Parts: sequence; C-alpha cells; structure tokens
Amino acid sequence: MKTLIVAALPYRTSAQLLEDIFKSFGIVGPIRIVADWENPTHEPYALLDVKFPEKAIEHCDGYRIGSAHLRVHVKSGGSNE
Repeated sequence: MKTLIVAALPYRTSAQLLEDIFKSFGIVGPIRIVADWENPTHEPYALLDVKFPEKAIEHCDGYRIGSAHLRVHVKSGGSNE
C-alpha cells in the first residue's frame, strides 16, 4: 500500500467523486482533501492510500474532469506496507 497525491483538483471536487474514480485500485481508509475553496492559498490536492498504486497512476494520471486533468503520483515518504 502507498499514499497517492492527486493534484490539480477541479473546484469543489468531492471525496465521493475521487472514491468512484479510484475504487478499483483498493482504497484503504478515508480520502483526505486538502483545499480551501473560498480563500485558496495553494493548489487543492487529495491524499489517498491504495493497494495498487502503480495501476492507479497508470490509469488515473491525466484523468479528465471537465477541463482539468488530474495529476497522480506517490507521496514521498508514503506508506510502503
């Protein structure tokens, strides 16, 4: 299992939408969205732990939501269980 960072989230992306996109890659635990939609100070991103990170990256990096394309990569220092 590894922790993924999903960046370039479109405005008001929900945890449910991300769960729907990543569920086939073995999500473990809650999806954590880090965003201040009202007063943004950084690019919104989400953290999620998955059992099959390589497949998740292969299939979801560049996934299009509206005009945005998700950026998916392994978090440095992420879990390596």
